[in-house]
Amino acid sequence: MMNDLVFVGRLVKAHGVRGQVKVQGKGKRKDRFYPGLCLWTTAGKSYKVLTCQDQGETCLLKLSGIESREAA
Repeated sequence: MMNDLVFVGRLVKAHGVRGQVKVQGKGKRKDRFYPGLCLWTTAGKSYKVLTCQDQGETCLLKLSGIESREAA
């Protein structure tokens, strides 16, 4: 499974108190992240993108299952 994954970005930091995360996407594609996209971590955990807000060089994502800053 892990061999089939493609690197699309890295987690920069938690953002706010509602569990959003700031992600730096690989490359310059603005449509890299979108609601409904399933993302996998290198640890094998999956998350669905619920919302995505473009912030220039980063995107602010709300991911399924992450409801607090601590969980992010």
